[in-house]
Amino acid sequence: MWRDAPIRIPSSLSPAEAARRLTEARTASSFWSARAPLDGSRIVVGRVSTDEITLTARQAYVRNSWRPVLEARLEPVPGGCELVGTIGWNPLVRMFTAVWLTGAGLLTLGSLLAGLTFGTAEALAVTGAGLAMLSFGVALTTFGGRSGRRDGQFLKGWLDRHLSGNDHHASA
Repeated sequence: MWRDAPIRIPSSLSPAEAARRLTEARTASSFWSARAPLDGSRIVVGRVSTDEITLTARQAYVRNSWRPVLEARLEPVPGGCELVGTIGWNPLVRMFTAVWLTGAGLLTLGSLLAGLTFGTAEALAVTGAGLAMLSFGVALTTFGGRSGRRDGQFLKGWLDRHLSGNDHHASA
């Protein structure tokens, strides 16, 4: 969850044709897209060109900051192209999560040490608040990360389908 995973998907399509298929298959980047299904299934949104691809999969009308983001490009290879990039949390989400968990952990540890050293009720109350912040951060990150993992698996399957050279997959 904390590190980007490399991704490589070979395709018999040219880079231009692969970019065209991905562009046509993705849902408009608008959050309230008219093409978004209401049945809880996932949609793929983002930008596509042969030089730069930024895509993410998510459930329609559901926000999850911890969903993985694909950053990739289409590289020409003999007989087609290859999508090459990484998939992982947005760097800002990763930084926010690290700051939140570190700050809550340091607050908890510092106030616990102060409470043990000076025996004040205020320090113990701050320790409780720090533990609550730390617990909330861990729970939110765990829930968002697990939900995002399913989004990442969906995105990889979606890319495989649309980058295959078979015409019947192009409209799936």
